[in-house]
Formats: sequence, structure tokens, C-alpha cells
Amino acid sequence: MIVVYIIILILGLSVLVCLHELGHLLVAKACKVYCYEYSIGFGPSIVKHRFRHFTKEERKKRKKETPLFQALVKGLDGKEGETQYSVRWIPLGGYVAMAGEDEEPDTLPTERIPVERTLPGVNHFKQICIMLAGIAMNFLVAYVLFFIAYGAFPQNFYDYTTNQVSVSEKDNPLYEAGLRTGDHVLTLYQVYENLEDEEGNLLSPITFPALEDQQELTSYLRYKDGVENPSSVEDIATDCINYAGMNITTNEVDLDKDGEKDVYVRNENSTRTIHLTAESTEGEKKDITLVLKTKEEKKGYVFESFEMDAYYESRMLTPKQAFDVTNSQFSGMFVGIYTALGELFTPDGWQNVGGIVSMYRISTKAVQSGSGTEFLSLWAYISLNLGCFNLIPLPPLDGWNVLLALGETVTRKKFSAKAKNIASTIGMVVLIALAVLLIVKDILVPAPL
Repeated sequence: MIVVYIIILILGLSVLVCLHELGHLLVAKACKVYCYEYSIGFGPSIVKHRFRHFTKEERKKRKKETPLFQALVKGLDGKEGETQYSVRWIPLGGYVAMAGEDEEPDTLPTERIPVERTLPGVNHFKQICIMLAGIAMNFLVAYVLFFIAYGAFPQNFYDYTTNQVSVSEKDNPLYEAGLRTGDHVLTLYQVYENLEDEEGNLLSPITFPALEDQQELTSYLRYKDGVENPSSVEDIATDCINYAGMNITTNEVDLDKDGEKDVYVRNENSTRTIHLTAESTEGEKKDITLVLKTKEEKKGYVFESFEMDAYYESRMLTPKQAFDVTNSQFSGMFVGIYTALGELFTPDGWQNVGGIVSMYRISTKAVQSGSGTEFLSLWAYISLNLGCFNLIPLPPLDGWNVLLALGETVTRKKFSAKAKNIASTIGMVVLIALAVLLIVKDILVPAPL
């Protein structure tokens, strides 16, 4: 399956890159820029074709409609399409080759391609539109994928006003202990034993109830610390018990004892006991005691985890609701991407960033989930990332070319091709180094999923 997951990731990224390049192609043709080739993939070609342009007279003579994929701009000879469309063997993206993209106007074969039909030969406004078209295409793809993700698949609506819960069946000790989706949880608390503080001192057992507000863990811990009689917490509120469940499902101890000292899992002898009473939809009473043991990881000992979530039902969104969720997701993630970029060189920011390895892990998780919403949302997010990243004014990204066009507009001077090439080379080296660094970082310190 690893090979399948890798293929899915590669093909997904290739599709997004090809759509990005398609955005450049469409606007370049609309601006009458001569495009040599639009290629899906790299390396030797599998198939390649030029779509012939037919005149009205030729179409009448053939008594057929214009071919669907004919070139948007007819070739210089008035017959054959000017752009070669190719599919190549290495599916790692694609490209569009535009006249003058890496050349100075005075070095072009002007007897075949007029300067005014080259990228540097059109005005700066058109250049900027062409450069931004790929980014706009990625944003459009992201928006459409978000809308399909939330409009074409049933969505889970959580009920935070009930003490009913949803329980995962896979690798979940709580399910194995007898709790089922739809059960009403009546009481819920946990007891930590054999923990230690930051100095390594053994702590007395800690009883930690799950209450309504998951933001007040510290005060609840102080309030209930040292409770010896479990019956004293049997009057835990039943509304929002699902929040309470989420409070204690983490596999790490992240509590603050007495507001002064952190609490840590001591060793393999530390235990975490979940005490839970529930009632099934048929009225069956359940008393569950679940002992979670520790497991050793690189960062130390942690408790094994269990899953319990708010009770939910699945239903389709209306088109308006889907648009509202799409707008919220798109805008929130757009801001979040640039916020993360701004925090990239802070310790926390660097810890949360990931490269191609993290992308593989997240993609694999989305495929394994079997959720169309999760899978499409992931690729919408990746497409949005691709657009945002290309907007950065770093050579050789599209944002850099936009900045150059703006600079030439303001200064009314052409930047030399040599300077542009040097800047692009330096930028490419920086991007490759960053990609390698992120691969190493993902292996040594994986970014959180």
C-alpha cells in the first residue's frame, strides 16, 4: 500500500502543478503571447499534438464542428495550431513554454515570432496577469475542491447538548471495554497514579474529573485534587459530557498541579484509570473501569489513548451552507498559511512546518480515512498552499516575476537578463536547500498531523 499512497501523492501534486501551468497558458494565449508547448510531465514524450485551426470555409467544407480542443490562437501560418500539447513519461508536474520567457527580445527569431508576441514584449500589465494566472488557478481549484468536499458528501453535525457519545471501533480500548456509539455517559472521571513532578518526585494519586469547560483544566484539577471517594464526583454534569470526554482522551499528561509544577508520566508503572458509567439506548447500565498503561516513545513515556467524541449525525449541507463553510475554510486557511510563514523562523513555527514527508503522511491519513470530505479538503489545502507559496516574491517563483514587472513599470528600465538569471539560480538553490532541510526535519522531528 505504501507504493499506492506514494502514487496518489505524486499524481495529486502533478495535477495541481499542471492546472497551475494551465492558468498561465490560458491567460498567455488571451494576451496573444506565443506558447511553444504545454506539457503534462517531463522527459521523453508519450504523445504530442498540435491542434489544427480551421477557417470558416474549411469547416463548412468539412461539414463538422470545430474540434473541441483546437488552439485558442491559430498558428503563424494560419493553419496549424502554434502550441504543441504533450504528455511525457515523468509525471512530476508540467510546464508551459512561452516565447521570450528566458530570452531577451533582441535575441529572438523575430522573423518567425514577432517581439510583440513574446512575454517580455507585451506590456507589464499583461505580464503580471500571466504570472498571477497560475496562482489564481490554484486558488480557484482550492475553492472548488472545498465546495465539493462540503457540498457533495454528508457532514457530521455534533450535538454538544447531550451526554450521548460517539465511540470509534478501531484500536480503541474504550470500545473493547463495552462503550458504544449512542450510549449516554452518566459519570466520567480518571485517576492518575505513580506520576512525578518536574524534579522527579513521586506524586500522590490524582483524581481528575471531566467537567463542562475544557478550557479550565487547571482549576478543576486543583478543585478535585486529592478526592478519595469516587462517589463525590458522581454528580458530574451530564450536558456537554462529550466535551468532558475530549478533555481526557489525550495520550499525554499535560496538567498543572497546584498551579506550580508540571505533571509527568514517571515510567512503565504509571497508570491512568478511567471510571465511567453509562446507559445504552435500550436502558442497559454499564460500569466501565479502563486501565491505560504507558508506552515508551522518543520523548519519554506516554499513556495509550482511547477515543470518545461528541455524538453526531450525518446529513447533507444545502448549497448555501456549503458556500458558507467553503468561504470560512478558504479564508481561514489563507490567513493561516501566511501566519505560519511569518512564524517560520520561530521555534514553535519551525516545529509545525513540514515538507514532502509530512505531506505524504497527511495524504496517507486522508486516503485511509475513507472520507471524501477529508481527502478533497486536503488537496484543496495543498492547492491553496501552492498558490500562496508562489505568491512569495522569491526567485524564481511567480511572485518574483510580478515584482520584477512592477519594478520595471516604476523605474521604466529593463532589468538585465544576466541579473535575472543569477537571482533565479540563487533562489532555486535556496528552495532546494529548504526542501532537503524539511525532509531531514520531517524524519527527525515529524510535524504534528
